Amino acid sequence: MSESTSDKKRLAKNTVLLYGRTIIVMFISLYVSRLILNILGVSDYGVYNAVGGMVGMFVLVSGSLVAATQRYITYELGKGEEGRPSYIFSLAMGLHLLIAVVIILLAETVGIWFLNSQMNLPPDRMAAANWVFQFSVLAFVVNLLTIPCNAVIIAQERMGVFALISITEALLKLGFAFILLVAFKDKLIFYSLSMALVALAVFVFNFVYCRKAFDNCSRFKLIVRPSEYIQMGSFVGWNFIGSTATVLSKQGVNVLLNIFCGVIVNAGRGIASQVDNAVNQFINSFTTAIRPQITKTYAAKEYHECFDLINQGTKLIMYLTLLFVIPLTLRTEEILTIWLKTVPDYAVLFTRLSFLILTMDALSTPLYYLMLATGRIKYYQIVAGSLAFLTFPLTWVALKMGFNPEATYYILFFVDITRWIFQLLFLKKIANLNVEHYLSKSMLPVFVVALITIVAGIFANRIIPESILGVLLLLAVTTLVLTVAVLTIGLTRSEREAFFQMLKRA
Repeated sequence: MSESTSDKKRLAKNTVLLYGRTIIVMFISLYVSRLILNILGVSDYGVYNAVGGMVGMFVLVSGSLVAATQRYITYELGKGEEGRPSYIFSLAMGLHLLIAVVIILLAETVGIWFLNSQMNLPPDRMAAANWVFQFSVLAFVVNLLTIPCNAVIIAQERMGVFALISITEALLKLGFAFILLVAFKDKLIFYSLSMALVALAVFVFNFVYCRKAFDNCSRFKLIVRPSEYIQMGSFVGWNFIGSTATVLSKQGVNVLLNIFCGVIVNAGRGIASQVDNAVNQFINSFTTAIRPQITKTYAAKEYHECFDLINQGTKLIMYLTLLFVIPLTLRTEEILTIWLKTVPDYAVLFTRLSFLILTMDALSTPLYYLMLATGRIKYYQIVAGSLAFLTFPLTWVALKMGFNPEATYYILFFVDITRWIFQLLFLKKIANLNVEHYLSKSMLPVFVVALITIVAGIFANRIIPESILGVLLLLAVTTLVLTVAVLTIGLTRSEREAFFQMLKRA
């Protein structure tokens, strides 16, 4: 069996494992969200989203930091130097410990002051909000320390283990939600505590598995020589700054919505975030599988194969995004009513607008992995981070001028488009990415497929009645139209042949 065939089979196997994991985790997470909203009520759910939202937003930080750390570890594994991977793991863990200390110091000073003096929370829930804040910081820090272990698992392409840990995490959250149904005086405090306990359990699972399965590259020894952290620190650290800028901008928007609009609007945004995260998990299942391949082909200087993977990955990620986004956008209100029964104000509108942001994030993901593969991320993160930070002052101005809460999403969308354009220009300069080829081979087919599917979806939505069966029928129609459009227009001849060959082998 050739190495190329083996790589393709491993990629296909990993993708299937990750999709299976995503389906299970998504359904559990959506059910848990419904339980928690009904148990806490709209007001307390809004408090949690406003104060403890950093835990949910950590998905953005962790994904990018895992990508950066995993890229670094993958390079070292490829060199095959005895003892070097374990040394790199120790450096990564030490670096994340340092970042964790900085976060704790900021949270316990500036964070505490801001929570108690600036946020718009019900006076009788301030004590609970402070507990939520403390447990959320704990969960954030523990998740941060999980990253090096997670990066080792992904670098070794053990997607089955990654999927198992994710499913276990979802089941733990479900278990705590059921406990919350029957016990405890202040359910908001217990819920935030349970999220911290789940984060701690996930850290233990990851760390123990890495020690047993990859003892040669996951044995931790604290390294105290500052000079040793410079190279990795510049790579992971700059990536952390850019990722944190994105997260702070979005969580900062959540805080601004709380100050100007109150916890009810935060509850609507929280529901939109849950739906957005559920769909994003499907997209990340594919991107997690292709991430190591992009890094390896670029590291091996197989640039043509790497750019082909970028083009193909972009198309497949966008087709997968359209598969969910189009029917969910057309029937958002009906789906949320079936799911939640009681839908918070703004949840429908925020959910639809969040799909715009999700689409732009999906579009930029393969380019982001290529940028990480080059290792030249400093100036990119400075500019991208600055653009992300712009979201906060622009949102503040918009809300101060009396714009409606949905204006925050239009600002995010504008910033994301600007950042994507900068990505293309930056990669053209540092990686010789052929932007014209990318636009014609990736973006043009995606645009045509999207236009055809949207038109067909709008037409079908008008004639299909509102019901659970109607939602399923609309999903079937858009899926059929999208599939036909992809196979006839959205893929090249060689890509279609490869697709049908894969089906035959399946």
